[in-house]
Amino acid sequence: MICAHSLAAALVKCRSESAVIATAVRHFATSGAKAAAVYDFNTGALLFSNFSRELISAYSEKIGVKRDPAVRISARSGKLVRIADIFNSALEDDGIQSVLQSAEANGLADAVGLFVTTNLATSNYVALGFDRSLSDLSDVEFCALQCDIELFARKFTAVRKATGLVRLSARERQFIRLAAAGASDKEIARSLQIAPSSVRTLVERTFEKLKVSTRTEAVIKAAKRGQICQCRSCPSIA
Repeated sequence: MICAHSLAAALVKCRSESAVIATAVRHFATSGAKAAAVYDFNTGALLFSNFSRELISAYSEKIGVKRDPAVRISARSGKLVRIADIFNSALEDDGIQSVLQSAEANGLADAVGLFVTTNLATSNYVALGFDRSLSDLSDVEFCALQCDIELFARKFTAVRKATGLVRLSARERQFIRLAAAGASDKEIARSLQIAPSSVRTLVERTFEKLKVSTRTEAVIKAAKRGQICQCRSCPSIA
């Protein structure tokens, strides 16, 4: 059953991106959701995820938010969709098969997705993963879940804009987390599986976005804005 607790009341108190995410994740967990992800559809960037690293990698490599049939259907209809229904009707697609296998291996049995346009410049795609089938949800419960996801997406965007939040990519957020842990360039390169020269480019790009000149300043500023990656799947110092 979808929990009737008021997400709206809880989100009113949130002033940072991290607070909005933490509040929404706790709320969706009461509905049985085991994982969530938020994509910026305009850029294709992953803004938040606590799905497993393996599943996110499979999705990014095999499908991607720009080519996902579930995203297209939700965008056209303006409604929440059951991802399992859409993917299971396209099993001839090797990429979809691979993602479904990865989801099953990570204990997920069903998922929903919603395309949310918060204004003319911002469109987000929110996905929730469940460890059980959602076939028993009533229309009322499904509608309530859609409303909660819309509330979350709109608050998420509003807080980012209100705080003047620059859009750090998932990789840049991962760099900040590693920098906060005191990782060297070599350790960052190994953890993110990139070349040392790419680390320097990543550092420069992150500094430019945050308008800082040192790693300490970057970590402090990102922490204040709730932009340090908190995903379970985020790379740690290797």
